[in-house]
Amino acid sequence: MADQFDIHRSLGYLIAHAFRAASASIQLSFKANGLEINKNHWFIMAKTHFFADNCLRQVEVVGFMQGDKTRVTRAVGDLVKWGWIHQEIDPNDRRNRLLSITPKGQAVMPTLIECVVKTHESLTKDIDPQDLEIARKVLMAFINNGNSIISTT
Repeated sequence: MADQFDIHRSLGYLIAHAFRAASASIQLSFKANGLEINKNHWFIMAKTHFFADNCLRQVEVVGFMQGDKTRVTRAVGDLVKWGWIHQEIDPNDRRNRLLSITPKGQAVMPTLIECVVKTHESLTKDIDPQDLEIARKVLMAFINNGNSIISTT
């Protein structure tokens, strides 16, 4: 079995390379629009905009970013300095910080979203919509199966 394994066809390998290509392409789009942000900044902005009802716990961001506290702290610091994110101490756990998007951050979101949408369109331009839907279903199953494995350990 090991002698039949082709790393270049494994889903993990392909997902990692797709992620790298998409991230680099999105970052170039941000830069072309005068925004000096990276994937970590975008991730935190997107999480606070789309997924946080009121506040996002910084410890959750660390979990999503595979436990890299330094990258999260640096990115949050930048976003706070730019006035895009507000950071406050969690009243339920003083060791943690709560993040929320500011009006200035909300104002930049349409540009960020437009960059991401246009990049996505460029990355998927020659792919049949039915194939994209199949890819989404396969990736969701892959994620769900992985999460099931993780939750049992």
